[in-house]
Amino acid sequence: MCLFCPLLLFCVLVYADDTEVNASDCTAASAEASVNCDLVNIDKWLSSNNMVPNPDESLVMKIGSIPALKSEVVDVRLRNQRLQEVTTAKYLGVYVDSALSWNDHLTKLCTKLYPTLCFFNSKTVSFFVS
Repeated sequence: MCLFCPLLLFCVLVYADDTEVNASDCTAASAEASVNCDLVNIDKWLSSNNMVPNPDESLVMKIGSIPALKSEVVDVRLRNQRLQEVTTAKYLGVYVDSALSWNDHLTKLCTKLYPTLCFFNSKTVSFFVS
């Protein structure tokens, strides 16, 4: 059990079927070892069921407090290929970042909605003016 330590959560996203592997621990090395062990077991299961994972489509994200995120670079591997580490990922339509803030999600949402709001605003003004 960890007391008074920054908690790190590793999140590995495997997009073929939106599989997510999580591990949390006080040290990055322990969480990394846990995720790597889980990925080996997942790879064995996929192989026994005639499926192949795609490491190029898989991402790794550390989630935690800002001081905890400044730890060393992680080395998470799938089929001996190092997975790309990201700070933001889209998961089930929501942009999640490593500090669990809503900044990236709201920025993307506003960027997407702004043209639609302008369109409706222009139609509403012309409707009431006519």
